[in-house]
Amino acid sequence: MHTNKWNALHAFSRMALLEVENLCTEFRTKDGTVTAVDDVSFTIDKGERIGVVGESGAGKSVTGLSILQLVEYPGVITDDSSIRLNGEDLLAKSEDEMASIRGNEIAWIPQDPLSSLNPTSTIGEQIVETMRIHGYGDDENDRRQRAISLLADVGIPDAANRFDDYPSEYSGGMRQRVLIAMALSCEPSLIIADEPTTALDVSTQAQIVNLLRDVTSNDTALMVITHELGLVAELCERVMVLYAGTVAEKSDVAGIFDDPKHPYTKNLLKCSPHLTMGEELNTIPGSMPVGSERPSGCQFHPRCSEAMEECSVVEPELLPDGDGGEVACLLHTDQEYNMKVDQP
Repeated sequence: MHTNKWNALHAFSRMALLEVENLCTEFRTKDGTVTAVDDVSFTIDKGERIGVVGESGAGKSVTGLSILQLVEYPGVITDDSSIRLNGEDLLAKSEDEMASIRGNEIAWIPQDPLSSLNPTSTIGEQIVETMRIHGYGDDENDRRQRAISLLADVGIPDAANRFDDYPSEYSGGMRQRVLIAMALSCEPSLIIADEPTTALDVSTQAQIVNLLRDVTSNDTALMVITHELGLVAELCERVMVLYAGTVAEKSDVAGIFDDPKHPYTKNLLKCSPHLTMGEELNTIPGSMPVGSERPSGCQFHPRCSEAMEECSVVEPELLPDGDGGEVACLLHTDQEYNMKVDQP
């Protein structure tokens, strides 16, 4: 049996950087309210690397955007949600204050570098502009030299000469490196990377993983949003599995891969091409609930081969799994006195 001692030990070696409690993000439309993130809680410590995994539509990106308060209308973060960075309430900040926090303290690496970079501006100028907006650096020359240094740090060859190139002159992997350089430019304490290796070849993926590991080797924390459990295995220390906007399971990496508890986590592992080499890839039958069409009870029960009768009526709470992690599943926790029974 896997013994997860990490949760007990990390509190003594690190300090909490980000604390998210009861996060609920809704999209209120004329057709009704859609809950994209439902009662999600987690912490990220200084220097920690955490993976947030799940299928498309699980609520991963909305969770990241909620932290930055970049959820677009009609998205709303509910009043009982709490997001704190170094103890400060981010949800109480004004838009001007949040604009300063974005980039300076929390940086976002978007999923698609080609659409995220301005095609009419040089690579170097875009990094310099990021620093200029956030008031980083003594002057333009200082910012230019830092931009060149960052490009070299993330593996851009001949960085000084490539400074004045345009995004179209960079390969996909190099553009991803540029986004990482931009994220690092103002020395944030937390980087949120949304699918950082999507659409890259295997060799380039490995290089990006090594780069992200290197840049977070000090006190910079990393939150990786991905559907690739193989990426999490290589890069992260802890994992949070999301399904239909809810937390299915939380554990350290060893716990997730050696002894997964939630049936959804088990299915994700069987569907990962990086983890099932030489074996036939599985697929999860059915599809994730869409919009307001959420089932009663456990959200995963219509797709779960291990579901019991009570799974269709009892909404499981996220409770300790006995090995140091947490799981929201009636199969693995005694919830006799902790049941939230859906009302008809």
